Order: sequence, then structure tokens, then C-alpha cells
Amino acid sequence: MFLTLALSDSVLVLQATDDQLRRQHNVLDAPPQYFASSLGSSASSTSLLLHPSMSTSSLERSLTAYITLKVASESSCSTLTSLTAKLVGSESLSFEGGQFEQSWPINVNVRIPVPPHFILSPGKTYKFQANLPYPNTMSPSVQLFYGRMKYKAQVKAKIRSASTLLSRSLLPAKTITAEEPLLVVQASQFEPGAFSKIKYVSANGLGSTCISSSPSPLLLGGSTKVLLSLPDAEAKSRIQKVELSVVQDTRIRPRSGSSSSSTRTHARPYIHLQLPPAQSQQQGFDSSRTKQLERSSDASTLDNNNVLEADFSISSDTDLQPTTLPGSDAAILLSHRLVLTVFYDVPDGDTSDQPKKFACSWPTTLAYPQALSRSVVDELPRYTQIDASSKTSPIL
Repeated sequence: MFLTLALSDSVLVLQATDDQLRRQHNVLDAPPQYFASSLGSSASSTSLLLHPSMSTSSLERSLTAYITLKVASESSCSTLTSLTAKLVGSESLSFEGGQFEQSWPINVNVRIPVPPHFILSPGKTYKFQANLPYPNTMSPSVQLFYGRMKYKAQVKAKIRSASTLLSRSLLPAKTITAEEPLLVVQASQFEPGAFSKIKYVSANGLGSTCISSSPSPLLLGGSTKVLLSLPDAEAKSRIQKVELSVVQDTRIRPRSGSSSSSTRTHARPYIHLQLPPAQSQQQGFDSSRTKQLERSSDASTLDNNNVLEADFSISSDTDLQPTTLPGSDAAILLSHRLVLTVFYDVPDGDTSDQPKKFACSWPTTLAYPQALSRSVVDELPRYTQIDASSKTSPIL
């Protein structure tokens, strides 16, 4: 007897409100704010067990489970007595002082109707389908040492032998299970109208420098770009290298306890990860390996001889997790910042023998590629040389 389970989606994207998406991109370089909320009351139902912070009115979407039950040809006849599907979310939280909390905020059970005395014949394959409703307010998946939120879909089938009435009454039912992991992410979108993030800094020996970086969100498994626009070629020649790091701030909010403790967030150690260069670059940001931007025919374009560019990879195989949307009532809250460190030679006349450096940082958002929502702005059509040379009718 073989039981298999397939899901309509291996990644669930939770819908975000317009306010959450707007507050995701903070132009003031401030970290996202999370509202304190009490998560201590208790409520449940038999078929749908949800944490009290997740209302049943938000059950607007469902996950389809495709179930296949295959009976081996050498097996004897059996009876399928029950078939159930389940969506489970397990959460583990670790706090200061060794405190630990584990719960199952999501436990959705669906019983699939089965005709009475449903006979499973040898060599036959039976297929079933179940819809698992889920709340849009459930927490996203997280896999960290101090906190985990994991989801899975599971199906259980109870089977009895159909040989004789005596065997059905004496032998216990046999239970077989199958399960599939599920990734739950919050929806995200690119910063509206932003082609890059711009910062202006002034460093001794370099002068006024414009830093341009890729807009949020940065995709896990993707890359990000940094450009330095320096005042002159001499300042550019002093650059030794640039390092780009991601700082991940983790805060955990208890789901149980008194109202005073349930509104408090516990800070966990930072994760500071230096991003490696993209495959095209071997050692971060080096003046001998930087790519020059192509010259533009526009005379007003910035002198590209003073611009340095580098790409950095954002691996999905690290402890970096997606950013939690502002306003989320999840127990595990994650925020991120990019830290750019520039190393440069000491200018002439400086008595110090050590290379100088300066650093700046700004908030950013990390997201899975599946979490991106399509832009509301229509893309312009692509034109070829034939389209450009073709004659068009005048507009009357």
C-alpha cells in the first residue's frame, strides 16, 4: 500500500495590505516598527485550530492537496475506513535565560468523505482531493537557531482488512501517512518608482561621494549592485576595496504568559554576514577589477571614469531569512540593514601609514523571489529596428 501527497503550491504567499507594503520601504532610514500585541488568550475549534491572534474571518484562501493511494497487486482486499488531510504549523521560540516555548499555531484538519465499506482492490490506484483553508494572518516560515516556524501538509489513511468479518472486528486498523513540507512567505514588492537607493557621504581624502545601490527588496539567492560616484579620478584611484554586509536583527515575542510579558520583544544576537562578490569578481570591490559603466551620448551624463561598480551575491544557504513586514503579529520578527565599508589609501600629506575606511548603512528588505508581487505599472513594449523605421499613420 502506497500513499503519496502532492500540493497545488509548494510556496504559499500571504497577501499583504497596502499599508504593510508602503511601510516596508522607509525613506527615513529607520528600521521597521512592529506593534506590540497580546498573544495570550486561548480559543480553538475541533476542525480548525488557530492561534487566537489569527481570526477565522481571514480564511479566504485554500491549499489543494492531491492524494494518491496505490494498492499493490499482491495485496489482499482492504477497506478504507477514513481519510484525513491536515495543515500543521509548529513554532519553537528561545529566550534569554534558557526559556523555551513551543506551540502549534496552525492546525487545520479536513476529513475527506469516503463511502462506507469502500473496498481497495489489489493493483488499483485511487485518487482524492482536499482543500485546506488557511488564514492570511499566519506567520511566515523561519528557520533560525533561536526561533523556528515550520509548516507541513499531512494526510492519513486508516485501512482494515476486508477478508472476513472476524478479521475486521479483531485486527486493529492500519494507519499510513504521507507529508510534504510547505514554505510560507509574506508578499513583497519593489520600491515604487525607485531605480536605485541614493546616499551622499563625505570622507576625508575622498571628498563628496554618491553611493547608489539596488532598491528593495533584495532577493535571497540573487545579487545586489553598488556604485560609487567619486568626485575625480584621483579619488577613484585611492579606493582599495569595498565590503558589503547584511546585518539581521532578530526579535522574539512570546505567545504565552501574562499580558506584560506578551507585549515585550526579546532581542537575540545579531547575524552579521559579509556578502561575497558575484562570480564575475573574485575579491569584493577592487579598483583593478571594477567594471566601467558604458559611456552615454548624453553630454549631461556623469563622467563614468569616476564611477566604480560591483555586484555582491546574496546566498539562500545561510542564516539570512526574509524580512518580516511591518505591522505583522508574528512571534519572530526580522529586520535587516546593509553595511557598506570602503577602504582607501591615505592621501598625500597624511602622517598615518594605515589605510582609512568609512562605513555607512541603511535599512533594506530581504525576500524570496516567489514573494514578489507584480508591479501595477505596465511595462513599455519592446521595439526593434524594424519597428523604428516603419511608417506610422498620423494621429488625427
